[in-house]
Amino acid sequence: MQATDKFDAMGKTELRAACKEAGVKNYGKMNNDGMREALRALEAPAEVQQPATPLGNAFAQMIDPKGFAEKMAQHAQNNGAKSRRVVDGKEVQAKAAPAKTSQPRARVEKTPAPFVPKVDRKGYKIEKEREERNGVKRPSAGTVCGAVWAAFDANPAIKAGELAALADANGWNRTNVSCEFYAWRKFMGIKGRQ
Repeated sequence: MQATDKFDAMGKTELRAACKEAGVKNYGKMNNDGMREALRALEAPAEVQQPATPLGNAFAQMIDPKGFAEKMAQHAQNNGAKSRRVVDGKEVQAKAAPAKTSQPRARVEKTPAPFVPKVDRKGYKIEKEREERNGVKRPSAGTVCGAVWAAFDANPAIKAGELAALADANGWNRTNVSCEFYAWRKFMGIKGRQ
């Protein structure tokens, strides 16, 4: 095997990309060592090209006659300028980015949600026989969800826009209050806007 070179440091995806660029045929059927040998055979000068393994002759038959160094030089030259786009064998001009005519929007500072203390979950019992309507069971009394539903029962005309204020006033999680609101509406048979 040859001394450490740039191909030894390449992984499978890099080797496949290099084989594709160099024009190595059937590189998809080769393992990493086979791809390295094929690339070395292309890179070596014509008079020194000798297979390093007995499989080298098979690799030599799979290699495109165009030289690896020439392909790499062409690739470097193409990447020096902006990449060009080719569609159906014809070069297509890239569209220019639209000019910015407006000022960027001002950043709006949002007020952070208030701190919600951890709820003590002791001291309540889940009721086994709870009322069920429209496929929704009423939460057990003494739970946070039960307290939220009690607030909804006390104010049945509450709207979705008032939920955040209700949650903040009682120290409840806003998302939980919102979820419970829609479960309560389904339980009560409320549909659409009121």
